[in-house]
Amino acid sequence: MPYIGPWGTYIHIPKTGGSFVKRVLTQIQAKTNSGGARVHDLPVYWRDGDIWTSVRDPAEWLGSVWAWNNQTSWKKYPYQVPWHYFCSILNDYKGGHFKQWIQKITTKLPGIVGWLYGMYTPPTVVTYKLGPELYQKLRDIGGYPDAIGKDINVGHNTPEITPGIRQMVYNAERACYDRYNFRETTLEIPKEKSNENENKNLS
Repeated sequence: MPYIGPWGTYIHIPKTGGSFVKRVLTQIQAKTNSGGARVHDLPVYWRDGDIWTSVRDPAEWLGSVWAWNNQTSWKKYPYQVPWHYFCSILNDYKGGHFKQWIQKITTKLPGIVGWLYGMYTPPTVVTYKLGPELYQKLRDIGGYPDAIGKDINVGHNTPEITPGIRQMVYNAERACYDRYNFRETTLEIPKEKSNENENKNLS
């Protein structure tokens, strides 16, 4: 949901550190205002002021989504907001180990992470990548992210993101990596001789 306060409007895209952000925002203002919107609703395009959100490397994001869905037994939700629809799509590919799931998602649904991010990030919304960029934004608006730690995966049992998995996700989500400038997070991807020139662009 949107969190509205002196920091402007923060739009919560699921699994991009939104709960962590909310804890930091409550350091600035004890109670955040949702503006009456539903959980994980789309941004209100006509709202005045600073509108911003956080995005996460697609491979890391899928790892968090997989872990969360395992915890909730791949629960189905009524179609109220785009996140519910997205969960219903992923539900069709549940089962197996994480790598097997990634193979299914990247093969059957290439670009789906970018599709979800895109719905929450029209031109009026400024994006901050989860990590140092987002933490600096929180400091700039008067929050203290270091005071409550930066481990956003506590309790999720997030799977290991191996170089091979990163490569699969990158191949399926290139447009997303480019749009949100996630190139620096793909440095672990091994170089491929047949694709050497292209892989140089990842650094």
